[in-house]
Amino acid sequence: MAKQGVQPTGGKQSIQARAAAMRAEAERKERRSKLIIWSVLGVVVAIAAALIVFAVLHKNSSEAGADSSPALSAGNPIVIGKEVGKPNEGKPVVAEYLSYSCPHCIHVGKSVQKPLIEKAQAGEITFELHPVATAVYPYTYVASAAAVIVANEEPAKFIKLNEALDAFFESQMNANDGSIVQDPTKSVEQVKSIAKQVGVSDAVVNKFSIEGGEAYLAKSSQAWTDGNYEGLDRKKGMGTPMFVVNGKYIPITALPENGPADVDLIMKAVQEAAK
Repeated sequence: MAKQGVQPTGGKQSIQARAAAMRAEAERKERRSKLIIWSVLGVVVAIAAALIVFAVLHKNSSEAGADSSPALSAGNPIVIGKEVGKPNEGKPVVAEYLSYSCPHCIHVGKSVQKPLIEKAQAGEITFELHPVATAVYPYTYVASAAAVIVANEEPAKFIKLNEALDAFFESQMNANDGSIVQDPTKSVEQVKSIAKQVGVSDAVVNKFSIEGGEAYLAKSSQAWTDGNYEGLDRKKGMGTPMFVVNGKYIPITALPENGPADVDLIMKAVQEAAK
């Protein structure tokens, strides 16, 4: 005879399973809400940020700008093969168009970008990162400048810097704190601090500026919007993250929980491109 007040194991497991499912759904809703809030805020801040940057930084023409590194004025992507800066010749090219302040890009960085970087380092593909101007904050400009400069001048430090830049923005997003990423001066100071923490030299760190990031993103974003991508319906608009394999647009979910499936989808396109 079952004792009063003690439920059968099956019933207890069912309650626990339902509770776990409810918690998971609540977490997903909270994460989606933050993504929406920060994505919308990025669009609103873009205009204000542009005015602030123009007023504060353009007053001094002697400040480090696009001429601080040839890589900024060129507007070229960051190339990753077995080594940063060196493509894997003859291998399919996977390109990711991203922003360092795009919430979806930040999450995809862990679930999709990281596995693709590992495949590039293993010699399976050439991976290109194309920072472009979406969800723009002052932080976006200086983070983009830092990434491009380090990839070209101290490439061995780039992977750690890339991860650290994403991690910082994610921490601010999770805390609903825009006090640094929306402030030009604080953004520059923060990105320089992040770079120093991963071992980037002072000589390179001193080249980081919002002005340099503006110059780079203007060219990279123009190249992105002018590009031809097989399978892309421009009527639906363009956004980040966006993945392209040998010129073919690959639609992914860009949801953290679907990372493995998105990687499989991209790699299937890679295999077809290699035939």
